[in-house]
Amino acid sequence: MRVFVAIDLPREVKDELILSSQIVEDNSISCSLVPETNYHITIAFLGDIEINQLETLKKCLDETFDKSFDLSILGFEKFTRSYGDIIFRKAVIAEDIYQKINYFRDYIKENGVPHDGEKFKPHITISRQTYFKEGLNTESFKLKPIKCHIDKITIFESVLREGQKAKYLTLYERKLK
Repeated sequence: MRVFVAIDLPREVKDELILSSQIVEDNSISCSLVPETNYHITIAFLGDIEINQLETLKKCLDETFDKSFDLSILGFEKFTRSYGDIIFRKAVIAEDIYQKINYFRDYIKENGVPHDGEKFKPHITISRQTYFKEGLNTESFKLKPIKCHIDKITIFESVLREGQKAKYLTLYERKLK
């Protein structure tokens, strides 16, 4: 099963992010929008793992995270790709949470559950394969920051079906106090 660990955003935040999606769509020549049900902040992408690794992952998650926290979602940024930009909204978290996430990433690796090794950069992907209309870029839009409270971290399975966008299934939720 293809797995990742993420901060699953509250419904009201996903609803606000739909406006970001509309802005990208209205101002692009072409783009592939992420469905609002898939908005999240990836903590670690693991790829294909075995059932025993899932149990280890749950244990590491439970041992690392216990307290809820706040984060802010800022304006658009992008990852430049040859096949079109990946447009995202930057997320800002407190330094102690950032350090805890990096500790978790190291901890799962030490316990036999390796991740992709990408540096943690908190963000919510809005669209892929994006080409803005001439004269526009991510700095062309002034977006209202979104503040939210996070009370769970989720292990998702990413199910891929040919010709369809990925569907994320919840495998486990760590409720935070």
